[in-house]
Amino acid sequence: MRTSFNIPDTVIDEFDQVWQDEGLDNRSRAVREAMQEYIESHSRLEDLSEDVIALVAFDYRHHEVIGELHGVQHDSHTPRGVVSRILVLPGDRRTRSGIDLPPS
Repeated sequence: MRTSFNIPDTVIDEFDQVWQDEGLDNRSRAVREAMQEYIESHSRLEDLSEDVIALVAFDYRHHEVIGELHGVQHDSHTPRGVVSRILVLPGDRRTRSGIDLPPS
């Protein structure tokens, strides 16, 4: 089926760069894969019947929200009593607080 879309040139340019960098054969294949990923990501959660774990990332001013944040953390334990924390360190893409990362 042939279909046409009205998409800004800047979006098309960026999309073309991404699918070419990924090594896909052509734009049609890239669009098919993108549409399939969109469908899967928007229908997958609706089909689940078991518990799920969500990752919420945000920046905050520690002294303004720490009390409420601790309450949320303690109220959101998994059934096994596990609380996960993720540390995100600011910095450029090569180093994070003195930790040297390998070249990409």
